Amino acid sequence: MTESATSDQQDMSHIPIAGREAIYMQIQQHLMDTSARHALAYIGYAGIGKTALLRQLPMYVDLAIISVFLPLSDLVLDDEEALLTRFVIRTTQVLAQYDYSLSRIPALSDDEDDDAPSMREWLRDEYLPQVMGVIRGARRLLWLLDDFDLLMDAIKKGDMPEDFIDYLHSLMLAQPQLGIVLTAHTDDETRLLTLEPFIKMNAIHRLHALPLDAGIAMLKEAAPYFSQNDLTKLHQATGGHPLWLAHGATLLDATASMSEIIDRVYPLAAADIAHIWGDLQPNEQYILQALADLYYQNPLANVTLQDVTQWIINSGVNMDSTDIHSALRSLEFRELINNTDGKISIRADLVRRWLLQNQNSHPQRQRASSDTDSSRSVDLRLIAILVGIAIVAVIVLWLLSQVPGLAGGDVVPTVTFSS
Repeated sequence: MTESATSDQQDMSHIPIAGREAIYMQIQQHLMDTSARHALAYIGYAGIGKTALLRQLPMYVDLAIISVFLPLSDLVLDDEEALLTRFVIRTTQVLAQYDYSLSRIPALSDDEDDDAPSMREWLRDEYLPQVMGVIRGARRLLWLLDDFDLLMDAIKKGDMPEDFIDYLHSLMLAQPQLGIVLTAHTDDETRLLTLEPFIKMNAIHRLHALPLDAGIAMLKEAAPYFSQNDLTKLHQATGGHPLWLAHGATLLDATASMSEIIDRVYPLAAADIAHIWGDLQPNEQYILQALADLYYQNPLANVTLQDVTQWIINSGVNMDSTDIHSALRSLEFRELINNTDGKISIRADLVRRWLLQNQNSHPQRQRASSDTDSSRSVDLRLIAILVGIAIVAVIVLWLLSQVPGLAGGDVVPTVTFSS
């Protein structure tokens, strides 16, 4: 899972991920359909297992599929000839691993003759036709392009030719035995949709967190001696996040309790969670904080939409009903929360733990700020009232001073009635 190196820079893509068998079957069926001349794409957020999906594909598909893993993050993306050269070198290496004779496969040439074909032409017209002849018609050559969004970035910056993706598509059109499967970040789905006919809308598939049964199967593969109940706790802690489950699988220790193992997974996941938090919109952050805070107040209570709304109101956050529903939908799409049967909860206990440790003071600060503002408003009103009273008092005194005999200085006449 190289796309998720934010946790500890450790490549966990070798850890088998359960529950992806249907995806591998989908890839195999697509490749065997020679009329399908477009690529397949699998998208997901960091740590969802995109790299692992491609690395582990040979273990799940037919041996007739010769897969060549091409991690674009490790390749030169500012020189087309250098990039295509790496495609050729890696493809030839894999063919050798499959024990194919390389005698008929053209070798790379150092010839700098001006009349020599370009790398594009040589790959299309000489190399690939010979490769397909060697592997023969029933087999397929599959290029696995990991982190395809990096290639799109390079094209956008002008480091790679604008028509490079069209060129890749032309190779698939010319060679029905050639297939391409790519991975990209979920946020790049819109860009992928602009690449038709290289890739079609219905050929873009999203990778999800692992459900409980797949998560437990993945963990049992690493440590069959743990009970179902213990492994369920680990899955609940990670929310089925493949990278965090992979960390858990490597840390399963028969001498440690599950609580201790989860405590060891947490610091490895914390960097990922901080990165996720930084990518969220403010409204999404408020919703997560509300859920964490409400859980802290009563861990046994089922949190409802009404509870979240009341928390938002009490916190003085400027969010209306539309904002709240929009943030909930976004968080559910990102698989950060569960929202079923009117009950809303944070999907992974590790995420809630991080929120309580790192953000728990935020609502109090906001409420304190709101209280301070209210106090200031009260003070201002009181001052205004006092000033008003003072002005009225001055006016009254002035009026009284205009009444003869009350201002002092004049003698008030006295009338005496005789009997």
